[in-house]
Amino acid sequence: MKKILIIDDDRDVAEVLSIYLEDLGFTTEIVHDGRSGIQMVKTGNYAYIFSDWRMPDLKGDEIFREIYKQDPSIAQRFILLTGALLDKDTEEFILSYGGRILKKPFRMQHLKDLLSIE
Repeated sequence: MKKILIIDDDRDVAEVLSIYLEDLGFTTEIVHDGRSGIQMVKTGNYAYIFSDWRMPDLKGDEIFREIYKQDPSIAQRFILLTGALLDKDTEEFILSYGGRILKKPFRMQHLKDLLSIE
């Protein structure tokens, strides 16, 4: 099974996302802060990384930058979660490296489309 890392300080959102992804055949691991997420990427082999944008310790784009330094190929498997409007610079930065953005609230179909699952 393919493994996905979810980095989100909102436990409810992380749990719902985990349930959806597991229904799609993935296994998931959840951490609730950016620094732990960066550490997990160092030791795990993830098909995708979902990261919330607004968190108390690091914002999603900061997490992306740190993960990208470790392994640039991760950029195309990075998905930024946000319920807020992103500033144009952040959105362009993530997209320019091949990352993707998932707006909250999301539905199962949004995940299927994002991950190209039929």
